[in-house]
Amino acid sequence: MRFLKPLAFLSVCCALSACATNAVTGKNELVLVGGNEIAMGQQEYGPTIQSQGGAFIHDSALTSYVNRIGQAIARNSDRRLPYEFTVINSSEPNAWALPGGKMAINRGMLLQMSSEAELAAVLAHEIVHAAAGHSRQQMQSATLLNLGLQLANTQLQGAAYKDIAMQSASIGAKVLSSKYSQSQELEADQYGMKYMARAGFNPKGAVDIQRTFLRLSKERGMHSDGLSNLFSSHPPSALRVQKNSEHLLTLPNTKSMGVSSYQQAIAKIKRLQPAYDLFQKGAKAVAKKQYSTALIYANQAIERFPSEGRFYELKGFCQEKLGQKTSAMSSYNTAIAKNPNYFQGYLMRGMLHQQRGNRASAERDLLASYKLLPSPKIKQLIISLRGGTVQQMPRR
Repeated sequence: MRFLKPLAFLSVCCALSACATNAVTGKNELVLVGGNEIAMGQQEYGPTIQSQGGAFIHDSALTSYVNRIGQAIARNSDRRLPYEFTVINSSEPNAWALPGGKMAINRGMLLQMSSEAELAAVLAHEIVHAAAGHSRQQMQSATLLNLGLQLANTQLQGAAYKDIAMQSASIGAKVLSSKYSQSQELEADQYGMKYMARAGFNPKGAVDIQRTFLRLSKERGMHSDGLSNLFSSHPPSALRVQKNSEHLLTLPNTKSMGVSSYQQAIAKIKRLQPAYDLFQKGAKAVAKKQYSTALIYANQAIERFPSEGRFYELKGFCQEKLGQKTSAMSSYNTAIAKNPNYFQGYLMRGMLHQQRGNRASAERDLLASYKLLPSPKIKQLIISLRGGTVQQMPRR
């Protein structure tokens, strides 16, 4: 992509800008990318999900449960968008919204909550970020800052594969890494509580979840492992707890908190978490180049939950580093068979094929990875394998 010169870019911004009334707040505001908001969110949704760990495919009932709650709240929002909700396969506690109503919540975030009301509060908060255009405003700010639509650089999920991590060409990654302003966070809390109350969920959940996050930030620190991304984009504060408590007094909160229904919904991921804990230990061991130790953790994780493809990716990577190339290829094959819609297994197998001189197989796997998560570096590898020609590359 050729970058626009600053003056030319600003001219384009002026041509595309307009004033519009915010559907949530009723305020007039400058809109630079409003016409493309839904299309941008849709384009970035898949790659952003991939870059965060991929969709969690092992509990369709849980995904349906989250979607049902999210859609119920969305129907009671002040702006109609093609809202969509995905559960991400990551132990990191986080939730996010892209422009146009595309949202996700991590498996690890679900484990931090104790009731359906708290889940509703988190989803309602993200719905407001989308409905009020906060995610769009983040994109606008990032665009103006870069003066040329420079795409974000982000490492792939986890520390396990740092030496093969590729930079993701995803605007969504820039939006996720940007910090909402305090006024946007308070706005999302306030209107989110209204939306969830309209949908029949107890708005006390918004007070409870903020108290939990504030406690965790004090106990573990704002930049602790597993919470840094959440707290960097959604910083908890005593002010948010106070404001939510004040809003609660203006809303009906006689509904059940939905503790039992929520615990039933997350029962499987609670049961599986020890396996993912072993996977995380293995990733940390890899970061220290302790590959034999990491392989032990990978095998233990697989023993607990043999259906998770990411465990086989870790196993294969360790086997590769220990010189067990044939075994590594077998592990990558299993990882892809377990989850054929996640990019990383293809990436790792493709790079191993390249090392072993299997150009056709390497190109096929790297292209499959690129289709799921476009990356300049993967594209360059494919072009190199093709002898410097660009043919039938998926368009972005």
